[in-house]
Order: sequence, then structure tokens, then C-alpha cells
Amino acid sequence: MLHPIHCQRMIFGNVDIFCHGPLLDVIQKSRLFQDSKYFVDMALLYDPDVVLQAFDTVENKTDPKALDMFIKKYFSPPGSELKECQPVDWVPRPKSFLKIADEHFRLWAYFVHGKWKKLCREVRFRYI
Repeated sequence: MLHPIHCQRMIFGNVDIFCHGPLLDVIQKSRLFQDSKYFVDMALLYDPDVVLQAFDTVENKTDPKALDMFIKKYFSPPGSELKECQPVDWVPRPKSFLKIADEHFRLWAYFVHGKWKKLCREVRFRYI
């Protein structure tokens, strides 16, 4: 579990869900996931306060089925909050690469630069 000082609310608004607190404690102790990091990599589908209020209404917090239903309703799988994108300022041949004197290195730079089209991601959901 992360120390609260590393999860300041102004930077990471979901601190009471993913960094510490009763919800994280219950989910981690339930062992619903094989990997203990899986839950903290999930994305919120609702505002953190809504999720925490809903968690307070879960009657049997030791029931795996109840927890599973709660998680499926309020969270999405890790990575689902990201979608592929193309950087808006991306150009296939940046002019600055012409300053690379060695043609071999310039071609390599173009090759590496082309990877941005596959690497770029943007956030799909409002609550992450």
C-alpha cells in the first residue's frame, strides 16, 4: 500500500480508493484478483465520492460475489481508460531531423519517431 504522502489529493484525486482506506483494505484482503496490483490499476467509472458512498452500502463486505458486483459496476479493467491516439502535432518527417548529419542516424530517428503513432494514448474516462 502506498504511503498517503505519495498520493496527494490535488495530484491523484482517488487517494481514498487506491492508496489507503477501507475500500482498498477490503478488496486487497478479499484476494479477488491473482495480482494484488490489478485493483489499483483499474479505472473509476464514477466520481470517487460516489464510489465510496456506494461501497458504504455494500452489506456483506466479505462476500466475494457482492464485492465482484460492486467492482464491475464502479470500475473498469486496467488499461480500459486509455485509447490509442495520434499526437495532434505529429508530422512524419520533423524538420529538426534534417540537422542530423549522419544519414544512418537520421533514418533511425525517423523510425523511432514513427513509433509515437502506436505509443500515444489519451484518457477515455473522466475518473481515473
